Formats: sequence, structure tokens, C-alpha cells
Amino acid sequence: MLKHIETKEDYAEYERRVASFREKEGIKLHSPIDNGDGEGDPSAFSWTSCECCGRDLGGDRYAIKAGSVRGGFFVYSVCVDCYYYLEYGQLDDRTMMDLK
Repeated sequence: MLKHIETKEDYAEYERRVASFREKEGIKLHSPIDNGDGEGDPSAFSWTSCECCGRDLGGDRYAIKAGSVRGGFFVYSVCVDCYYYLEYGQLDDRTMMDLK
């Protein structure tokens, strides 16, 4: 199972997992669930696997609302990495610069 993203191969596997999630769920658009100030609000620390990438690293989880090509909206609990990736199309700059 993919844990930390340290190499370009790890990153490629991570992107494959996110793409698979989006395809499987039929996601055509998504948005963070706003806490009222324009920012997503993380839930409490969790060891529960991220519903997007499937990694079970402990950390904050964010709720996103996603529209499906099958119709309707669904709420998913995603890790910080997926929250950022889904918003910006890549991981944070520091992680991207540090890939081996």
C-alpha cells in the first residue's frame, strides 16, 4: 500500500489512485464543504483511510462535495494531500520539489 510520497514512482502511483477514484465514482466536479469563511474545515485527526487515495496515514480529513456524472452530489472524507491535489491538480510545492 502506498504510504508516503517520496519518489516520482510514488507520485505516479498516487495520481493513478486519485484518477481511479474519480473514474469509479464518476466525479465531474467537486468543492470543499465551506465552514462559512470560504475555507474548508478539517475534521478531527483520523486514522481512517482516505476515501480518495485509500492511504491510511493518520491526519486531518476534509469533507468535499462531489457531483457525479450519474447525477446527484456525494460527500467524501479526504486526506490533506487529496484535498490539495483535487483543488490544484498537483501536490503542494514542497512535496513536488522534494520528489526523488
